[in-house]
Parts: sequence; structure tokens; C-alpha cells
Amino acid sequence: MASNVLTSSSGLVYNAYNVPGNQLVDPVTGKLNPAAKLLWDESWEDALYRTALRTNANFNVSGATDRVNYYFAAGYLNEEGIVRFSGYERYNMRLNVNMDATEWLKTGLNLDGAMSTNKAVPSGGTATTNPFYFTRQMGPIYPVYQHDLVTGGIVNDPLTGKPMLDWGTPAQMGTRPYAGRANLLGSLDLDDRSTRAFNGNANTFAEIKFLRDFSFKTTVGINFYSANGTNYQNNQYGDAAPSTPGGPDGGRSTKSNVRQVSLTANQVLTWSRTMDKHNVTALAGHENYRWKQNNLAGYMSGFVFPGQTELNNGSNAFNPPTSSEDNETMESYFGSVNYTFDSKYLLSGSYRTDGSSIFAADTRWGNFYSVGAGWRISQENFMQNISWLNELKLKASYGEQGNNAIGQLYSYKAYYYADGTGSYTPPQSLENPDILWEKNQTTNVGIEYSVLKRRLSGSVEWFNRVSDNLLFQVPLPPSLGTFIWQNIGTMKNTGIEVQISGVPVKSRNFDWKIDFNLTHFENTITKLPPNQRENGIVSGTKKLMEGHSIYDFWLREYAGVDASTGDALYYKDVLDANGKPTGNRTVTNVFNNASYYYKGSSIPDVFGGITNTFNYKGIGLSFLMVDCSTMATMQA
Repeated sequence: MASNVLTSSSGLVYNAYNVPGNQLVDPVTGKLNPAAKLLWDESWEDALYRTALRTNANFNVSGATDRVNYYFAAGYLNEEGIVRFSGYERYNMRLNVNMDATEWLKTGLNLDGAMSTNKAVPSGGTATTNPFYFTRQMGPIYPVYQHDLVTGGIVNDPLTGKPMLDWGTPAQMGTRPYAGRANLLGSLDLDDRSTRAFNGNANTFAEIKFLRDFSFKTTVGINFYSANGTNYQNNQYGDAAPSTPGGPDGGRSTKSNVRQVSLTANQVLTWSRTMDKHNVTALAGHENYRWKQNNLAGYMSGFVFPGQTELNNGSNAFNPPTSSEDNETMESYFGSVNYTFDSKYLLSGSYRTDGSSIFAADTRWGNFYSVGAGWRISQENFMQNISWLNELKLKASYGEQGNNAIGQLYSYKAYYYADGTGSYTPPQSLENPDILWEKNQTTNVGIEYSVLKRRLSGSVEWFNRVSDNLLFQVPLPPSLGTFIWQNIGTMKNTGIEVQISGVPVKSRNFDWKIDFNLTHFENTITKLPPNQRENGIVSGTKKLMEGHSIYDFWLREYAGVDASTGDALYYKDVLDANGKPTGNRTVTNVFNNASYYYKGSSIPDVFGGITNTFNYKGIGLSFLMVDCSTMATMQA
């Protein structure tokens, strides 16, 4: 009978009702015994989740004299996570001081820093320490707290007088089939997954004016970031519980430190002159950027005393200690010219060349330029009698921008990795000395407007962005490595952006502002390398092919259920003698034998948002609503 095994050691084990397990099911009707009543009814979601509170307080003061101005601000943020035992706390400050030392010399100093503590919980994977996975897998008959199996009442701890948690052990209510010796309400409280960080910036500048139209400005900035991380799983319960209760092999702790230091220095020479209705501004500059990161981590297990997370409390290193250093440098030279005639017609142009240490010497430098034009139609004489129009501007531009975001490791070298035992593993990625800058070329045409005493304003803009020499991790056969960085081809994004701002209410003490934005775009891969053009590049759930988008899903297609066996069915192409699809399809119940197809896209047809901002006597309140409409979904 089903009742005989329902709550046995080979079944659910727990009996949440007030009748014996072998009497839960009526042998005549096959339904639940009408005399059975629940002894407990608890929700793991209610126990682990909460309505998170957010506290944000800010203070600032500013002032100025004839030659000096200053600004000081301090803030505090405390944001609870929606999962208990998670949250974020931050203290921050900022100080800006600017001084006109003489008529020709101006200097300034900007300082800001923040100290933060981030307490996290696992949020991915299938480990029982992940509360999102845990609450979905745990059956509702398994309670959060230990209950008396006869009365159903909660059992209190004789030492603390508080309700005892049920850990799913034989000593309590039985060996829980799922996540035995685990209760996240207790173990997450005993664990420590925190990061304590400091982030500070210091920037200073000096600007001198000389002759009549020249100025020279030099700026130096330094950023320092340091983060100490702890990932400790307690030595009593959960994934790191000892092999035997109370044993010495429980608990795991990882201590890590990341330190980053970056230095940016630039020098800019500017010439500006106004001649009647003509205004010209030209500049030339140089910038140097240096970045360094150090990483250090240690790993220990076997913690005897609860709550001791430092590594010297452990007895066994479950991984060798690791350390690494990454460096990156960038050298840039740039210039620009801006011309305005009668505040109506605007022309601009710029050029820059950047050299990155990420690329080999022969491909290190990238050259980029931009041009732009604008026409303030509202300033024309024939527009002056339109009283409700405040601003109308037509604009167009073309600009190039480089991308070298492939990490700090030099792509033109092959790296052997030390494993901490005196041995080295082969390179995971092959070197590519021919890799070069990815270039993004953007064309924009748009119109800006402002009407009704600037109570309503906005813009409409068409854009076409072509990304050439795309940087991509191309997968490799296991015999060669994991991947290789390559410039794989060309891609374009074409779309339109609409932005509208309005002030429905504006008075002496109160105003209400609405900002609305909407974007639609299409993505197309227009060119791949010849040797990858036919078969494309498969990466996860995507397949890059000319004519398709990088956001198109590449998946097996579900074909329903076999009525005779109950097996799930999937579509499979019928192939000809050359192994090519004939256009006909059949079905298979072997998932790995099914064919792949393009099925949907992750690009919404339209996405945007609305921000409402209210201000009453200097007190502000704002909220944002975001929408992705008509989003194409994965079909499988």
C-alpha cells in the first residue's frame, strides 16, 4: 500500500499529519484520510525572504570667496537584501576645492572616498547554500522549526528558550531526503560571505592662461581600491558540515585581497578666439594611463571552533594559495576643433591615436576621428515670431571609438599557469600577435526641441553603429586550448531613440518633472572571417552567422510528447548524402541527437523608461519605471 511507504525511510520520511503514516491514504478511495490534519504549516520563503529597507542620508556644505570655492559632502547608505543575512552598507565623502591663485593661474583639488561592506548569499547554482534554489526544492511538508511529532508544537531550545531549527537529522524529526543537515535560516547566519572595500580618488589640476587666447591645463588623478573578502562556510551544518557531527574536518574559509592602483595624467593646450560672429576653439593634448592590480587568496578547511574565519584556525589547505599581478598602460594623443558662427551654425572635428599595452607592438596603435555639424534653426530670423518655440536644433555627427576590453593579459603572448605545486599548466588561450583594436563607427542624425517656455523638451535621434574588427573569444578544440582572441568581423546596430521631458507642475515651492525615453534597434552581423563564414561561431546559446544577430538564440526545438511512451520529442533535420539538411525534419527522443535552430531573440522590440521627479522646498523624490515591450523569448 502507498501509505506504508509514504513516510518510511525510502519515502518522504516526515509525517506532517496527526495520523500514522500508514493511515494517511484511504485504501478504498485512494484519497487523503479525512481525519488527517496538518501538524504544521511553515513557509521557507517567509523564513528566508523579507521586505528590504533602504536608508540613505546625505549632508553637504559649500561656500566661496572672491578667489576660493569649496564643496564638502558626506553620505551614509544602508540597504538590506531581500534575503536575510544579506545587505550593503557604505560611508562616503567628497571634498572639492578650487582656487584662482592669480589672474593667470587656477588650481584645484578633488578628493572622494568610500568604505563599504557587502554581505552576500549564494545566488546561483544548485548548492543547498543558495536560498533561491533551496526554497524552490524544499517540499512544504519539511518545516523550518523542529516540531513535536505528536502535538505539532514547536520545540524550544532548553538553553536559550528559543524555537529550535529543524536541520533534517535523525536526532530531530528524521533524515530529510533533500538537504539533510541543512537549514539556511541557521547556516546562513553562521556563514560569512562578506567583502569590505575602500575606494578612493584624488585629482588635482593646474591651469595657466598666457598670451591672449591660450591656456594650458595639466591634470593628475589617482585611484586606489582595496577589497578584503571572506567566504566562510560554518563547521556545523550545511555544505561544509563535518563528516561526522562534531568532527574536526568541518568548515571552509577563503580569504582574498584585491588591490588596484591607477594613475591618469593629461596635458591639454587650448586656443580660443571670438571674432565678430565667429568663435573658434582648438585644443591638443596628451594622456597617459597606468593600471595595476594585485590578487591574493588563501584556502583552509577543518575548523574546530565555530565562528573563527581566519585561516590559521583551519587545519588543512584544500587549495594552494594563489597570487597574481596584472598591468595595463595606455598612451594617447588627441586634438579637436570647434567652430560656431553667429550661435547658429556649429562644426566640430576631432582626432586621436591610442596605444595599448594589450596589443603587440605592430598593432598597438589605433586611430580614430569624429566630425559633427549643428544648425540652431530657432535662431534664424524667420523663426523669431514663433513665441511658443524656445529651441529647435538639427544635428548630425560621425565618430569612431576604439575598444580593447579583452582583459589585462596580453593577447599576443601564451601564458603558462603555475598551479601552486611547482608545476605549470599549458596555456588556456593561444597567442594572437595580429589582434588589433575593435573600431566602433557611429553615425547620428537627430533633432532637439524645447517649447512652451521650456516646459516641454526632447529629442529624436536615428543612429547607425558599425563595429568593425570585433573582438571575440573564439572557442578552440580541446587539443589546442580553450579559446583564442580574434577580430572576427563586422556588426551593426541601427535604431531610433526618443526622449521627452516635461514639467506638468512648476510653482514657487513645488515642481514635478517627467522624463520619458524609448529605444528601438536592430542588430545584424554583416561580416565574418572566410574560414568561419560557412559554419559560424557557436558560443553557448548563440551562433554567430552573417545576416543574423548576436542576440539570436541557437537552440534545439521541442516537438511535443510521444503519446505512446511519454518521452519528450525534439526536431531533427533529415540529411542528404553530403550531410546537408534536405529541408525535411523528423523527431527524436534523444536530446543530443536533435538539430539546432535559430529560435527567437533576446532583443526587445522596444524598451524605455519613465522617471518622475518631485521637488518640494528642496526635498526631492524620484522613481523610475522601466519597460521592455514585445520581447522575443527563447523557444525550445
